[in-house]
Amino acid sequence: LRIAQYPFMALFAFLVPRMLGPEIYGRYALFVSVVGLTASFLDLGITEISARRIPELQAEGSHEGIITYYSRMLGFKLTLDVAVVALAAMVLFFLRPLSVPRQMLVPLLIVIVISDVSAAAYGLMFGLNNVSLCSARDPLRRAISLVTVIVGYSWFGLLGALYSAVIVETLLAGLYVGFTRRWLSARWLAPQWRYVAPLLRYGALFYLSWGITNVWQRLGNSLIGLLQGDFRQIALFDLSNQIFLTAIGFTSFLITALAPVFTRLRLDGKDGKVVDWSRRIVTYNLMLCAAGAAAWLLLGDTLVPWLIGPQYRGIYGSVALLLCGAFPMAIVQLGLALAMAYAQPIRYLTSLCIAVVTFIVASLPLIPRFGALGCAAATLISCICCAVAVGIQYPRFVAHSLGPGLRAIIVAGVLLLPCWIYRGGGLRSCLLLVAFLIIYSSVLLLTRVIDREELRQAWAALRHRAD
Repeated sequence: LRIAQYPFMALFAFLVPRMLGPEIYGRYALFVSVVGLTASFLDLGITEISARRIPELQAEGSHEGIITYYSRMLGFKLTLDVAVVALAAMVLFFLRPLSVPRQMLVPLLIVIVISDVSAAAYGLMFGLNNVSLCSARDPLRRAISLVTVIVGYSWFGLLGALYSAVIVETLLAGLYVGFTRRWLSARWLAPQWRYVAPLLRYGALFYLSWGITNVWQRLGNSLIGLLQGDFRQIALFDLSNQIFLTAIGFTSFLITALAPVFTRLRLDGKDGKVVDWSRRIVTYNLMLCAAGAAAWLLLGDTLVPWLIGPQYRGIYGSVALLLCGAFPMAIVQLGLALAMAYAQPIRYLTSLCIAVVTFIVASLPLIPRFGALGCAAATLISCICCAVAVGIQYPRFVAHSLGPGLRAIIVAGVLLLPCWIYRGGGLRSCLLLVAFLIIYSSVLLLTRVIDREELRQAWAALRHRAD
């Protein structure tokens, strides 16, 4: 179900930017990024809190306890939302010329409240281990967004596209609140700080990590709006960033899926095997990054005008820089898996803080001068700094992974350079990409960077059947 969202993401990227054009799409992208940034501050780690508290209540057989938990948390979040929305309305109104156009203000505040209600219901279902409904959220959101944005813009212009987000979040909130209504009681809706405070303390580090990650990934659009005020540059960076986040999201899924294997090995006292698995993860992740970067460098300049439109040709350089950031992100994602396995969230949180600070500092001089390309460069710098921070905190695991990983990168660079120089039309570039992938895989097999037995074990581990 999680994988099912990718076709809708691709259709959205192909259809919506071409339909809206760079100027209008830039305004829509700014709206979505501000919604995401605000939601990250209101989440409060509700999913992680529910994942711990709900099973405890189930083990106690306390049906009434689950009702109390859900009602108290929902009531607290609604109270917080009202206060935050009132404050945000004043701030955004006075800062509107620098940040959010006035027409975005009302749908923005509505979406914030509705999406937070949906998040509370989602957290409850996650805690109840209702995997199918939880996993369906992303593909449903992508599919409904695709339809509502196209229809809304066709009928009402930009305002219709903005209010499509209200429709999407209302439908999802209705679905999830409908499934959880039997756990809701008006009797316990009144917020009670003594009840929620211990729960919030538990979820604080998870909340901060998720929130800071979200800020890091979504802040670029807002910074371009603040530092340059060019909606076309926002559109170019947003599309580039979506491609980048999709790419690292796939590799992140592969790495975090192995976190249970890491945990089991740690509990069995087999730290040496965790080190070995770290090498495998980083090495094969870097190979995937090399293949993705090669595909973009050889075909991106040809495909962008055809798929999205010639007005978005400027994303080629930005995506190339961001995909370079996928290489250090392999180390960052390993750091997340290690933090989960060794119960050290503060280490991962520290690395994220370094990344965000570096990104903002690098953006201040780069965005005003280079726009979307400067924001992509700032993202790359922040990815490198975050990877260095992870390496410092987990030196044993990262150092063991650098040798084969660097060999994979060097081989890719040597083979890709002549292919990139001699690229041409679509057919020639496709043939060069196929030749690169065949030769690259062959060289890695001959030099034993790729090991067939390791691939078999990795697949077994992903299915949680590793020895």
